[in-house]
Amino acid sequence: MMYPIEIEKQLIQMVQEIQRKLDFLGIITTGVLESPFEGALGIVYQAVQPGMIWTQAFGMQVKQDAVLILEALYPNLKAPEQIPTAFWLTPLGKVLLQAILWADQDELLTLSQAAKISGRSLSHLSNYARGRLPHFYAVSDNPTHAIRLRKSDVLALPPLRHKYLD
Repeated sequence: MMYPIEIEKQLIQMVQEIQRKLDFLGIITTGVLESPFEGALGIVYQAVQPGMIWTQAFGMQVKQDAVLILEALYPNLKAPEQIPTAFWLTPLGKVLLQAILWADQDELLTLSQAAKISGRSLSHLSNYARGRLPHFYAVSDNPTHAIRLRKSDVLALPPLRHKYLD
């Protein structure tokens, strides 16, 4: 594939990051650029470019390619939320997360935003997030403000059970 030079440089850095990770895991490849990863990474990277128009077919392709890359990097994991936090803070991790969110037409919310739209207290949601909800971390000066939740996960929370006095 042919990309503008600035995108090509960033893709090369990400491909090198994938290759280092695969080498570390002992996964033998003929080279990431000669593998399905090159095309997959190109598709994923296109999705995160400003102004990219979403279609269902392209969104599905982007998600499939992002998952292909994640499964190669973390072959024993069952879900993306099990991927180490440090990975999501790398350039490749940020691009993959942004692409997955774009493909799903979703977004990340702070705990405050999530609490507001879910009708839950911040502390309740924070505890819930750490145990039952997939969550991600943003770079933040204050680690307690770094947790991010997918909007779709927050909207899918079961209704609150209220205890009524008789």
